[in-house]
Amino acid sequence: MDLPFPLLCDEDKHVIDLFHLRNPFEHGGIAYPATFIINPERKICYRSLDGTASRVDLSDELLFLEKIHNDAGYQMDIAPKKSWIIPSLKDGWRMSLNLIFNGNFADWKHFLLFPVEMFRMMVNKFRKR
Repeated sequence: MDLPFPLLCDEDKHVIDLFHLRNPFEHGGIAYPATFIINPERKICYRSLDGTASRVDLSDELLFLEKIHNDAGYQMDIAPKKSWIIPSLKDGWRMSLNLIFNGNFADWKHFLLFPVEMFRMMVNKFRKR
């Protein structure tokens, strides 16, 4: 991909566990979506701990990278704004087929508990206000 920075892979899940990012309900324990930007001094200067259905917009992360490129000491001052990921009908259809034909217990558990999880996330969002 000719990226001007290294990408790291955590095959043994050591870093995922170190940062407490393991989602034990998802396919035997994969990481929750997260973004960390580490400066040349090896300090985390940006982090976004995302959910499955809400993520930080990539343009916000690129804007942060531009700011840190212009000012090496720049730090994240507020939590990044997250937006909901709402699948299209076509994506919903594909997900349904994938769940029916390829789903395992964890997938069905998420599917059946989705309304409960959505309610919990909404309650938590209003509590923070």
